[in-house]
Amino acid sequence: MRRERSAKASSSPRPSERDAVLLRWEMNARLAWLWATAIRLPTPPQPGGGVPGVPPAVSVVGFGDSIAAGVGVESQSEGLVARFAGEIAAGRSARWESFAVSGATADRLEELTERARGVPADHVLLSCGVNDVLRGRDPGRYHAAIAQFHARIRRRWPHARVVHAGLPSFAAFPALRGRLGRFLDRRALVYVAAAKRAAADAGALYAPFPPDVEDRHFARDGFHAGPDGCLVWARAIALRASAAAMPSCRSSRGSLAADPRPR
Repeated sequence: MRRERSAKASSSPRPSERDAVLLRWEMNARLAWLWATAIRLPTPPQPGGGVPGVPPAVSVVGFGDSIAAGVGVESQSEGLVARFAGEIAAGRSARWESFAVSGATADRLEELTERARGVPADHVLLSCGVNDVLRGRDPGRYHAAIAQFHARIRRRWPHARVVHAGLPSFAAFPALRGRLGRFLDRRALVYVAAAKRAAADAGALYAPFPPDVEDRHFARDGFHAGPDGCLVWARAIALRASAAAMPSCRSSRGSLAADPRPR
């Protein structure tokens, strides 16, 4: 009888484990309620365009989720990919195109990259990870998908500069304030580490989410970046990308041909 009681005691979760399980249930329930009541914003049409400037044009291709798809802005020209194209071109003209789907997880990246066959790219911008965190997808599977994305991009555009727009702070979202946002930020840590590792292994850049984002930078759903938020975010990414590229801007003959900025 004593052995039976001890066996039951050892199989039952400890208080800390039980509390963690209850917290996950509570947070998942809150998340489900949020999705059921959230404002649904549309994806703007025409995910491609140009930025005026000095020729020759810089080519930018975006991949990923709703942020790359333009959800949160009325015109694609105000979205993250277009804003990044304008910032990274730094006075040059730019052509940009986005291959993204609202709600996409890392598992969708192979399909999205297939759509971009034949499209030129000097810069590739990836936005992917938020939906993987929200759905609690396996972090190892996420890492594998991101690593495979980088490998495909490197084979297709060997000279392109690739930037992964870092996962945002969930606690910064007006719609996710409080315990839910903090819970998701803790969950996201392993995904951020996986994305950084995949980028480093591929010679790409992981650009962290800017810390100076405010409520006014979000769209009316309190979840997606609005026009001002996309501009702030794009500038931060372009600044990181330009700084990371500076040591390799000169060719072996000392020219500045690899530097896309006008002189």
